[in-house]
Amino acid sequence: KSEAGKLHLDEEPFNLPDLIFSVSDLLAPTAAQKGIELCVDIPPTLPARYIGDDARLRQCLMNIVGNAVKFTEKGYVTIQIAPLESEDDGFCISVKDTGVGIPAHQISGIFDAFEQADTSSTREFEGTGLGLSISKRFVELMGGEVSVTSVVGEGSCFRLVLPLAKCVDNNDAEGTILADVTELAGKRVLVVDDLDLNRTIIGRMLLGQKMIPTLVNSPERALDLLSNPEIEFDLMIFDYLMPKQNGAELLREVRERDLANGVPAVLLSSSDVAMKTSELIADGFAAVLVKPARLQTLTSTLAKVWGASRRPKTEIQSAVEARKYDFNGIKVLVADDNAINRKVVTMMLKKHGVTMFEAVDGQQAIDVFKSSQPDLVLMDLSMPDMNGAEATQIIREYETTEGLVPVTILGFTANVLSEAQQEFTEAGVSGFLFKPTKAAELFEKVSEILDSKNEDAHMRTATGTV
Repeated sequence: KSEAGKLHLDEEPFNLPDLIFSVSDLLAPTAAQKGIELCVDIPPTLPARYIGDDARLRQCLMNIVGNAVKFTEKGYVTIQIAPLESEDDGFCISVKDTGVGIPAHQISGIFDAFEQADTSSTREFEGTGLGLSISKRFVELMGGEVSVTSVVGEGSCFRLVLPLAKCVDNNDAEGTILADVTELAGKRVLVVDDLDLNRTIIGRMLLGQKMIPTLVNSPERALDLLSNPEIEFDLMIFDYLMPKQNGAELLREVRERDLANGVPAVLLSSSDVAMKTSELIADGFAAVLVKPARLQTLTSTLAKVWGASRRPKTEIQSAVEARKYDFNGIKVLVADDNAINRKVVTMMLKKHGVTMFEAVDGQQAIDVFKSSQPDLVLMDLSMPDMNGAEATQIIREYETTEGLVPVTILGFTANVLSEAQQEFTEAGVSGFLFKPTKAAELFEKVSEILDSKNEDAHMRTATGTV
């Protein structure tokens, strides 16, 4: 029809964000199966409605974005929209990928019918070579132009410049008329995603709604921030698929460490987590969204979970949270070669009045013990040079020699094997505290020490001894 001059375009109002997301929704499962991210970047202030043939434009994008997904084995594919700088109407759609790329000498013929950059790629990925040719014809019929830049081995970028007229009635413009999210203004949001592009897109969305995003690229960095008592967040957004630790595992550790209490968390995932959604909600997520998430969906979800988190607590919740710990006069030594473990325990206890001492190995633990005389020792089993069991045994021998009352030493370990516990028990530990540390368990142990200490003081006073 195009070659015969019999192809006619329909000029009707259409919603551009809806069109873009309809394409991404269809191709996202394929991208997820390949382990690549499909991202959508639409400026919050871009008008939503234009006049044009949305069916033909959707077909163009399905061809170009579909090719990008097909020829990308790792990394990402992103659909980015930007208004035209030189004209009042129209926009540019960029489709970027981190795929195989196109050799420079073959770019000029990439839009010719039945042409592909590399026949070996054709055999590997399949395809007729008609998609780009058809897309180019459609774009030119719309009065626009299409171009491509590429670097072999790094990826390609297709640009569609479309001078389409804005629809006069723009009441449903993306980013201008949204759900009432004024309550989110000024809220501090922690965003954890290993992909720079995703963090940038989400950060821009949040800034557009006057929120204050903090963007980090790893669970380790997130835990470091959440462990800092001087930094507070109102909401958290975690990516699901991250190296070393996924979003669900990160939230589990946050809750087990008693960090960010009461701060709702939303999970974003490009993978199919539909079957696990109920489990993720049970694990503590306030909501689970599939990437790429629409601006309206993300902001309305954040508003909903924020509102839910502000509801009055039950009497039981209030009673638990109202319990205040005052550990003034208690001295605790934490011996662990892992700086984060020491920092977490120190921050938990220090704000309740505990005097803290730290050691990074067994020998240092012995030296600090002798100089500080702590009331409680948290002794890691696996430490360099001298392990926790050896240090515990030497401390017990020192107490016997000096005639000291044995202090409470808890085996502070992630090792639940009975053999490891047996080694610790034989060395003289009083019990165990398992990692990751739960604040409630730690506080109960310290409370027991304080109660025992107060009882001893009372007994000494009653008998007249000092």
